[in-house]
This record gives sequence, structure tokens and C-alpha cells, in this order.
Amino acid sequence: MSTTARPDPKPPRSLRPRRTLATRLARRDEPWFVTPEAARNTPLMRLLAVALLPDEDRALAGVERAERALQSWRAEHGDRALDDGELRELLQQCVTDALAPVAGTPLTSGISSGFDSRPLIQTMWDLGHEPTLYCCGQPGNIDWDVVQWLRERMGLDVHMLDTTTMPFSLEQYELKRATSLDLPLGAVGLANDLVDQLVPRRINVHGFLNDTLTGDNREKAKSAVGDDRAAFIGRNDQFLLQQLMEPSFIDRLAPSAAVSPDRELDLYRQYSRIRPFDNEHQTHVFPFEDERWMGYWLGRPLEERAAQTRWMAFVRGMGSELLADLEGIEEEGKRLRWARKWRFYGHKDTPGLIDLDALDVTPQHEPAFPFDPYACARNNPTFRAVVETSLARVRGRRVFRESFLSAVETRFWAGDVTASKMLNGVVTADIALASGRIDE
Repeated sequence: MSTTARPDPKPPRSLRPRRTLATRLARRDEPWFVTPEAARNTPLMRLLAVALLPDEDRALAGVERAERALQSWRAEHGDRALDDGELRELLQQCVTDALAPVAGTPLTSGISSGFDSRPLIQTMWDLGHEPTLYCCGQPGNIDWDVVQWLRERMGLDVHMLDTTTMPFSLEQYELKRATSLDLPLGAVGLANDLVDQLVPRRINVHGFLNDTLTGDNREKAKSAVGDDRAAFIGRNDQFLLQQLMEPSFIDRLAPSAAVSPDRELDLYRQYSRIRPFDNEHQTHVFPFEDERWMGYWLGRPLEERAAQTRWMAFVRGMGSELLADLEGIEEEGKRLRWARKWRFYGHKDTPGLIDLDALDVTPQHEPAFPFDPYACARNNPTFRAVVETSLARVRGRRVFRESFLSAVETRFWAGDVTASKMLNGVVTADIALASGRIDE
């Protein structure tokens, strides 16, 4: 069993601010690793701090819609909980209504190791739909490995889109960034281009919003509003750059609007950042965005939604072979993720289903990563060219200090997991600037 690097809670020494005279005289609210001009670019700094390219109008419209859905559900149903049968019937109604306007158009759906896409696919099967399935990743990534395991176990027809061989280009990324909110840097948008070649005109059934409603696997703040906002900030440290910023600076960048009755900020994040857009090849439908579904889940007590407690009980009760990786595991939340990793990759002296030592490619730093820039750059020359070209280009933008860029680049190619996430932020910022998503 290969060991995997763990993120260092502190930045590497060469990435820490040096207490020079210039540093001591600098404004305390400006991060040291970017130029003063960049530090005053609020959208850019919000991207680096909390992985958000803000779309305030879109976010607030989505939040208002969710709050209306909650009020409508409560007016009709009160706060009564649904049992498994009723919840399954509601899910089927949401899927049926979402697909009714697009009847006759080929369906596609991404499948992963998570617990949104697979119940959605099982429901489509139950209703007689046969979507074309696809999965994006590489061997050694838990999404890829779970789906590959299910594929072999069930004889499942899934198009496996491998990031070790997928073509990457800055032009493709910039086009995606100009027409999509899908951030940060990853491969799913480019995988969609490959699916377009398989199914030229399609309806993509997407699980957008569900883990936000049902309570994702991260620990949720359960008490004061301030705790919830702090938890939101910490959960969104995608690039590990918050450690290089003053807390007061980050505080001013994070959204503060209440977006649910419990003042959770996850809906704001979803509507601001990662909702996919339609294009000439595909139209998206989002069954979990049905106002009945939103209204029911937003009205449930937080203890039901924390760590997806109620949702996971429902999912287990579906009895679907698509969820066979849950067999024999009774854990929830973070413990469930570790239990599944141990099953697939081994733990202590117990071998797993997957032997990372047998891979003929560089494995990911951590099997749960949806996309690992270091592994992809080592395995795929087209992505390596993206990284090298973007780093050369970002130096010309004079956004980041050269000492910081050099340290990140050196440590990235040495396999440092912290630097890998920081480099993700650097390249994502460069592409967002080049695509016009952020003004320079």
C-alpha cells in the first residue's frame, strides 16, 4: 500500500512571509504573496481566498427561490418528516417532471463515488430511462476506482474518461471559464467535451445542489451564526492560501448574506460557483432543484442534515446495486469516507481492493481528490504544457510575487501537496483573468 502525503497545516518555509522591513511597513490587510495592485482586486482575491468567482445576482436569486420553496412546502405540509417510501415517491416526481419537457432527447449523466448521482441514476432506471453514463478521473482516484469496480461487478456501460490521456489546452480552459461557473481548475468541463463527441445533442441530468440541501459530508457548524460563517470560510480554502492572508482580510472577502433559515452559506456557494451552463451540445436538467425537493430538505432539522444522516439512511434503504460500496459500512460523514478508502486502498495490514503500487502512472496525492494537478501533470504531457505555459504567462501579469511563484513551482514538481493546491489557485486565477471572468 502506498502512503499518501498529508497537507502541512503550515506553508513550506519558503512560502512563509519574510519579516523584512518592507513586510513590516506593508499594510496589514494586504497579503504578502501578491502585488499591492492585485491585493485590491476584490474578485481576484475572493477567488484565491474562498474559491469563489462571485455572481451576486445569480446567488441571491437562487437563495430567494430556495426560501420561497421552503415557505411553500411548510404552508402545504408543515414540518412533517417523510418516510422512505414517501421520499422515494417525491424523488421520482422530481425526476419525472424534470425530464417531461425533454422527452425523446438522449440523456447523459455523470456517475461518481458520491451519493447524489447514483440515487438519481437508479431513479431514472426505475422510471424506464437509460441515460448514457460517464465518469471522469484516473486510476487511483476514488471516483474512478469505485465506478470501475461497479462497472466490472454489474457489467455497467460507463464511458471512462481518463485524465491521464485526455487532451488539455489553455484555450479550452479559457473558453470554459468564460461560459461556465465551474471553478476551481479541474477536468470535468473538458470531459464534457468528450461526451459531446459521444452524444452530440443531449440532455445532461445533473445532481447539482443536492448535497447542499441534504447536508454534505463535511462537519457543519450547529450553533451560532458566526461559527457557521467561519466554517464556510474554512471549508472553501481550496488553494491553501488563507494561511498567507490576514484573518481580517479574508473576513471582508467572504459572503455574509443569510441564505437559508439556518444561515448556512452553502447555497450561496453553489449558485455563485459551480452550476454548469447550457451550450449548443447539451442542456442541463436538475431534478434536485425542484422546489418541492428544496422546500422539504431546507425545512428539516440541521441534525438530520449534518453529515447527510437522513439522506444516507434513505440511500442505504434503496437497496441499489449501484451503492454496493456501502455494504457492511455503518459509518457516516467523515468516518464513512475513511471506511470506504480503507476498503478500496487498504488499512494498516489489511490489503484493499486497489493496489496503488501496481499503477503504471503517478497516483494522486490522496485518493479522494476529484482532480490532482500534480498527478495529472506527471502523467499527461498536454496538461503539463498547460501548467508550464500558464506559469510563464502569469509571471507577465505581475499578479503574484516572483519569490512566491518560484517556491510554489519548485515544490509542486517535487510533489509537495500544499504547493500542488497553491499552484491550482495560481493557474485558476490566470485562466479567470485571461477569460475575462475577472478584470485585471
